[in-house]
Amino acid sequence: MDFDTWRVRVDRAGEVLVRFDVLADSLDNAMAWSTPDFTFFNGTNVLLFPEETGLDFSARLSIRTEKDWQVATGMTETGQPREYVAASYHELVDMPIFVGRFDLDSTQIALDSTQIAGRWYRLASYPEGALAGRARDTFWEWTEQMLPPMVAVFEEVPWETYTTLLVFDERYPGGSALEHGNSHVGIYNTRFIGSPLLASITAHEIFHAWNVKRLRPAELLPYDYARPQATTLLWVSEGITDYYADLALVRGGIIPPAFFYRMTSDKVQTVSDAQPVALEDASLSTWIQPSDGSHFMYYPKGSLAGLLLDILIRDESDNRRSLDDVLRGLYRTTYKNGAGFTEVQWWEAVREAAGAAYPAWVFPPARTAMASVWSKLCRAAPRRRPGSCRATTSFASER
Repeated sequence: MDFDTWRVRVDRAGEVLVRFDVLADSLDNAMAWSTPDFTFFNGTNVLLFPEETGLDFSARLSIRTEKDWQVATGMTETGQPREYVAASYHELVDMPIFVGRFDLDSTQIALDSTQIAGRWYRLASYPEGALAGRARDTFWEWTEQMLPPMVAVFEEVPWETYTTLLVFDERYPGGSALEHGNSHVGIYNTRFIGSPLLASITAHEIFHAWNVKRLRPAELLPYDYARPQATTLLWVSEGITDYYADLALVRGGIIPPAFFYRMTSDKVQTVSDAQPVALEDASLSTWIQPSDGSHFMYYPKGSLAGLLLDILIRDESDNRRSLDDVLRGLYRTTYKNGAGFTEVQWWEAVREAAGAAYPAWVFPPARTAMASVWSKLCRAAPRRRPGSCRATTSFASER
């Protein structure tokens, strides 16, 4: 007995029609929410699958709603109005859907890279008029600026279209977003409009289309919708994604280098103020929810670990390789072969990128070694105050 399974008894083989109502009352990007003129939902909330038959079956989805309402989703259209197809259940439930009255526009971003040119990008935002005028233009400019640095890491665009789905509500306490294979859902307080923080979260979710939705730890492949799937590599999936989101902003010219250093310094302070926790333990804590405040540390600590590894690899290889090579290499050897990566494969890829001289203490990192690595950046980065780089010595305390 569980809370997710329905049992249907039939007296003969054939089609079964199931009707049910859904209470869409959760303003949460993983749930379903509605107002009199709008709703969004995730497939995992409303779309059933038969047990013990596998999840590789194709599906067709039709949406029936008001004639003057719109539909926005990353799903593939059949050519019929409001009808979509998916190659598998995994694809079907990885496509959140907006239905109702909202602003929707699209553009074909044609940049210098032929990898990006010709791909369509859609932007849907609710309520109507919330993200409009100059603020909407700015959001489109951000998207065009942040994409090239991300594509350069993996050297391919894995989607034909990408859809950004945004909800703005002044009652919402902050900002949150959730990634999908060719889209993401973001829910924000209206104060986020025009803010660099909105650009940062957007970059984070788009980078997830590579790192998590395709390149992901072996424990998360395939997805199991009936049980939690814990991994000690969440710091790679989330923390290093956070690092690359920051890089996309600064490399794309959305923020100046000084802002990047300030964000990095803030992460150092966050980690320094927290209880010492290993990257692996911080990763597992999201499923455990410990009371010591470490349940979110895989974000800032993982981001800083990504920065430090990037510096190490560049230093050891005389700047011929970087953390980009690690991600790109694993993307090609694991995801492209239908597999996830293990912890052993991750560190082997790091060592290969750095070369034979890669120091043996890299895993786990020692306090003095991390301080030494950080000093390489401190010598090159502008400082807001004397001694501002010293906080990283406490970051290095792994176990």
